[in-house]
Amino acid sequence: MTASSDRDRPAADGPDESEAPATDIVAGLILALLAGLALVWLVPGHVERSLSDHDVQPGFFPNLAAGVVLVLSLGLVLQRFLRGGTMRSAFGQGRFVPVDLVIWGLVAGLAMVGLHTIGFLVVAPLLIAAGMLFAGCRRMWLIATVAVLFPVLVDQAAWHVFTVDLP
Repeated sequence: MTASSDRDRPAADGPDESEAPATDIVAGLILALLAGLALVWLVPGHVERSLSDHDVQPGFFPNLAAGVVLVLSLGLVLQRFLRGGTMRSAFGQGRFVPVDLVIWGLVAGLAMVGLHTIGFLVVAPLLIAAGMLFAGCRRMWLIATVAVLFPVLVDQAAWHVFTVDLP
């Protein structure tokens, strides 16, 4: 097969690799902004200090998680920025990245309301299944297994490790 026949062949189905960096850059910047807000405003302003000097401070793990998200998201932005990319949606032709942000913002808002009203064990499987479908996983047995087992394991771990009952 010659190089010209490879060029004439239609591209394979699926997202174009040149489109992924722009989506990663936008997502990384948004995550870095949210992690920065958590480190500067959310955790210090809303997490109380421990009464004992020998206990782990209640803000330690949220600060650790936000710091890790900040470092990893900035690393993602830096890595993808150096490679370049376009501003096209990962969900298909015709949609722009800000439309995806609005869609995921609505999903996050619905998830937050659902967690407070319906509960973790009902909302988490729906979110996990939706996320796996949007990520391209098409094996229904795998989606069902992960969507059911993961929230149950998290709920049990939260209870047995921290003695906290999830909503």
